[in-house]
Amino acid sequence: MTIVQKLAIKQLWLNKKRSLITVIGVVISVAMITGVITLVLSFMNLLQRQVIANEGEWHFSYSDINATQLEAIEQDPNQRDILISQDEGFAEFEGSTNPDRPYFLVRNYNKTAFETFPIQLKEGRLPTQSNELLISDSISNQDAFTYEIGDTIEMELGQRQPSDDPSRILTQEDALVNFDGVTESLTIEETVVYTIVGTMETPFFENSWNPGYVFLSYKDEQMITGDQKTDAYIVMDHLDQSSPEYVTTFAETNGIGAVGSHGNLLRYYGILSQDRTRNMLISLSAIVIVIIVIGSVSLIYNAFAISVSERARQLGMLSSIGATKRQKRNVVFFEGALIGAVSIPIGIIIGFTGIALTFLIFNSLIQQAIDTTESLRVVFSLWTILIALIISISTLFLSTYLPAKKASEVTAIEAIRQTQTIKLSNKTVRTPKLVRKLFGIEGDLASKNIRRNRSGYRAIVFSLSISVVLFLTISYFASSLAKSNELLEQGENYDVAVTLNRSGKEALDPELLSKLTALDEIDQVTAISWISGTSWIEEDKIAEELVGYGQLEDGKYPYSLTIHGLDTETMKSYAAANGGAYESMINTENPMMIVQETIQYLTEDGEENIVETKALNAEVNDEIVPEMYDLETESYFSLPALKIAALADTSPIGISNNIPLGTLNVFVSEEVFNVLVDNEQVKDEFIERAVYYQSNQAQLLENKLEDIQKDSGDTGVSIYNRQRAKQRGEQVILLGYVFSNAFVILITLICIATIFNTISTSISLRKREFAMLRSMGMTPKSFTKMIQLESIFYGLKALLYGLPISFLMIYAIYRVWRTRFQFAFEMPWGAIVIAVISVFVIVGLAMIYSSNKIKNDTIIDGLKQENI
Repeated sequence: MTIVQKLAIKQLWLNKKRSLITVIGVVISVAMITGVITLVLSFMNLLQRQVIANEGEWHFSYSDINATQLEAIEQDPNQRDILISQDEGFAEFEGSTNPDRPYFLVRNYNKTAFETFPIQLKEGRLPTQSNELLISDSISNQDAFTYEIGDTIEMELGQRQPSDDPSRILTQEDALVNFDGVTESLTIEETVVYTIVGTMETPFFENSWNPGYVFLSYKDEQMITGDQKTDAYIVMDHLDQSSPEYVTTFAETNGIGAVGSHGNLLRYYGILSQDRTRNMLISLSAIVIVIIVIGSVSLIYNAFAISVSERARQLGMLSSIGATKRQKRNVVFFEGALIGAVSIPIGIIIGFTGIALTFLIFNSLIQQAIDTTESLRVVFSLWTILIALIISISTLFLSTYLPAKKASEVTAIEAIRQTQTIKLSNKTVRTPKLVRKLFGIEGDLASKNIRRNRSGYRAIVFSLSISVVLFLTISYFASSLAKSNELLEQGENYDVAVTLNRSGKEALDPELLSKLTALDEIDQVTAISWISGTSWIEEDKIAEELVGYGQLEDGKYPYSLTIHGLDTETMKSYAAANGGAYESMINTENPMMIVQETIQYLTEDGEENIVETKALNAEVNDEIVPEMYDLETESYFSLPALKIAALADTSPIGISNNIPLGTLNVFVSEEVFNVLVDNEQVKDEFIERAVYYQSNQAQLLENKLEDIQKDSGDTGVSIYNRQRAKQRGEQVILLGYVFSNAFVILITLICIATIFNTISTSISLRKREFAMLRSMGMTPKSFTKMIQLESIFYGLKALLYGLPISFLMIYAIYRVWRTRFQFAFEMPWGAIVIAVISVFVIVGLAMIYSSNKIKNDTIIDGLKQENI
């Protein structure tokens, strides 16, 4: 060890407190860098595992390949596994209660496919022979299917062909063809006898609109012969950015026409660059790391700059005995290396540990918030450590470079005369006369002290400003997140919805409707059918806000119109609540409606949050003529005119009053609705139906509705628990608060460490100055006042920079949110007050702590004080 290195170690030891603060700052910095990178990698890993759990692990696919092409794929050295998937054919399902699903589909998998695709076995075992069958749980509610494990079933398998194009072969992804006179037929190709060996949960690829109930059988690569077609899903041995190009080239070489990729998985591996989620995470991570580096450089640079300043005489002595510029520079670099050697390993360990503890505490909340079955795991990556090392070492180098350069330039004469530390002119320390008038001589001295020590003063102001900007911007981001969630929920007055995906004029099955509306957990329920169209409203009756929009034709404005047919009980209560007579609402000879007059809409200019207004200026007994568009004739047709029976300020359960201007909700009885749609021009697909619930036991209600759905066998039923979605939104907000505030706290700790380090060292270096002031008669009271005023000046200057920058950042965030959510811009006054108070508290505590260290020093000790 050289004398220079020994001197560096001794210097760090003599200034233990400053060295400790610097070490703590670097540890926090490295821990945050490690944590940010680990968080991103862990989140990407979660998304990868979730896709694999949902869809299986495969990377690319080759479609409609023959035996020769399959053999070429098997010989490809870049593939690790091949998953075979071959549709053997469709079979008629006589007795199916679902008219949209009249078939069975037999699909063949090889062993690797059964192991890789997420097939959840319920009973029995997986097929291992070509005459064995695994049946789907989706058929369990079909009474016509009476087969069990061990039974044999004979199937006549063939291909589906549409009547308008017999040469086309329909697949499972093609819904049942039965519209505008076009139907489909099944061409039988073979008869196969299967033995049922097991049952599985409904597989991930089977949807309610697929025409066939999926059964799985077995077929390996050797069974594919000649021109038999199959699909092959490939797991690559080495997956990288060149893999898509390699697969495309391989397919062209072997005459394979259709190549696909597992986009959901590859984007999370970083193979597909056009992925918003991945790019967003990388961008946010880069921004966070830049902020961490800025705070860290401020802390470390300031520590070493002060160290060089106070050791000027020592460096000059080294120069006088022959130390070269390089040796003096290496003293500072070696100190930085020692601090890094201690801090970086500790920071990396703390970073991984902190993320692990965060996942342990918040994993269940994170799973619910982002709706995943997989949990977050800490990804320990050598790349994470390497990146953390590179960034941390670069940060240390940037922080020590200027102080080291300054140290190398200290000459013996300058060090002895002590002229290099402070080079001031009269103009530099001149203070405004107003300062002395307002604060006295103490204020004048405080102002001069700040001007003299510009490097430390800038470090303190910079650190405080960074803390203010971060706190206010993160606070506003979190509040905007909560506000956006409120806007999403506004106007929704139901807890659970059951959407009936079957479109058509046929009314709901009375038995099913009875079950859906007779549960104990229901507080209120309404069954609604609706169609959408337009209606031309006279200019004198349109909403005031629409006047002058220039869309008038023949003095009328085109309103978007939604006609809702309410069930009997809902219409009775809704009519009574709005002064209408139920008997008049069911009169089909003179059809009446209730119009939702009062609506809420979001303004486009963002000056208002939500505006309440009248949807139109109509009166009772006014008529509205609904119109709909006929796709065949490409023209509008009119429905029977509706007369206004009542004007309502509220809407029934399930109908939002938060709608755009120029939109109208009207409500009619079931009887009137059936008359309106009893028109051959009103197609089945125009009609939609749903049941809405209010319940204090939304989760229990959802569970019972799911049981009813399974028992009924109606796969056209979708259940949506809005309460759970609302809770998920609240959980996302909570996560946003936790992670953003944790980030602010850690960055603020680095800034506070900088402030304490700077002020503490500055006070220590000014012992002689303070002793001279006391020797000239400055009282302890005046001394305390001077220190307090310095604190106030630091805080005011930090706020002078921090608040305007924060306001700009806050408004920028608002503009980003405004692209999706229209709400008024409001300053976060509460957070601003907290930030202002915190600034003065931090500086004040640092000043009190530092001044207390020299409080008991005598004047003689202070005048004799040396820097080291």
